[in-house]
Amino acid sequence: MLFNTMLSERFKFKEIVLLFFTGVAYGLLYILSTGLPMVWTILLLFAMLMPCIALLTGSPKRFLLGLLILFIPINVDKNFFLHSEHTGGAVGLSISIWEISLFFLIIMWCYEVAIKRERKFDFLPQFSIPIFCLIGISLLSMINSFSTTLSIFEIIQLVKMYLLFFYIAHCIKTEGELRYILLILFSVFCLENVFGLFQYVSERSFDLAVLGGGEEKFATKFVTETAFRIPGTFGDSNIFGSYLAMILSVVLSFSFYKRSLSKLFCSFLFIIGTIVLILTLSRGAWLGFLGSIVMVLFLLHTKIDIKLKTIFRVGVFFLIIALLFFNFREIILLRIYGEDYGSALSRITMMRIAYEMIKANLFLGVGINNYSEVMANYDPTGLTFVYFQPVHNVYLQIAAEMGIPGLCAFLWFLFVLYRKALRNIMKTNDFISHLRIGVVGGITALLLHSMVNNGSLGDDIFILFWFFAGLLVATIRVSSKIEK
Repeated sequence: MLFNTMLSERFKFKEIVLLFFTGVAYGLLYILSTGLPMVWTILLLFAMLMPCIALLTGSPKRFLLGLLILFIPINVDKNFFLHSEHTGGAVGLSISIWEISLFFLIIMWCYEVAIKRERKFDFLPQFSIPIFCLIGISLLSMINSFSTTLSIFEIIQLVKMYLLFFYIAHCIKTEGELRYILLILFSVFCLENVFGLFQYVSERSFDLAVLGGGEEKFATKFVTETAFRIPGTFGDSNIFGSYLAMILSVVLSFSFYKRSLSKLFCSFLFIIGTIVLILTLSRGAWLGFLGSIVMVLFLLHTKIDIKLKTIFRVGVFFLIIALLFFNFREIILLRIYGEDYGSALSRITMMRIAYEMIKANLFLGVGINNYSEVMANYDPTGLTFVYFQPVHNVYLQIAAEMGIPGLCAFLWFLFVLYRKALRNIMKTNDFISHLRIGVVGGITALLLHSMVNNGSLGDDIFILFWFFAGLLVATIRVSSKIEK
């Protein structure tokens, strides 16, 4: 009787049914991903336990949101119509756990808007219009596509990213929800650091099927005979480095938070995270990390009164970073100045190929997600015959695939995002201000890394970018609501 009373107070029948079928969907995805008959019993138990776990969290939406954040770095997915040889964008029609979580969250939101009328709909035009323009331009670029199938895969990814951005921006409405998101982000970040350190100590990547991908995705990567690059759960050291740099910016911001316990915890987490970041040996992630530190400290300077204590704390952070880099100076110097088999110099040649591609397809591009399919036709150097990789610069890839209008639409979105985020940053309350500063720093870290790294706007690491962008807009909306 007591259980039935508690159940009726917290949940309605429709929510329990929805959670049950969510569990079933997760189970089916895992079956498709592994293809192992031995896991049927485990999957059935997992599907049945999903509603029970959700009951313990106290809210189905919070539970699903927590799963979404958890499975951003642990991107378990299944690709249909797989083009395994393709590089530079979506290789198939993917379904992942974070997407399933987002799907059910959107269903619950639509129910509240359309049936219960508990929430008002806001199109967020200042942010949505640039993204719609980007998606529209990507559709036009299909006119020049060598493979329309690959273009469709990437456009679907872009739509998913917009839905992720929109849900976080529109449906996170209270400071309590922001605190919950930060708690999950930091918890997952701690686990990633532990896993990364374990990889470094053991010099094993630990291919775990439940963490997504196959053996080739988690293959061991060496820069020298003794330096092991840790890939985390991403299976790629560069992507893992970007993830670390983005979250470290938020950690750094909260290292200056008013609560002593938060300062102590975040300072410790910042040191551990920086060590793991160094061990990824990702030069681009290091660049993004250093740029984000400058951004975060500059914004904190506008928020916090400059006192002797604050200056001392900033000095201590720079000293810690210097000592960490000095302690790992041998592998850092090897990574910067050592033999990299032409990896750094090849980026310049790749940019030349991208320039030729942009020049020949100024307005429509070669078709979204078609860069690697046609880049050999624009290569005056012959590099593509020995190193078949797209340009290691996200902005040039966007311009090459969608033309200059596509790049302008993306920069338009970034301009609006930064302008809104930086406006009145000192007037918000302390928690939201620190969160906003950290998220701005995290986005800056990824954008800097994107100048020397390959990828598309629908890639794994850009999941966190769109999530952070939505979180940034959510902080703006929540602070505006508080001020009123």
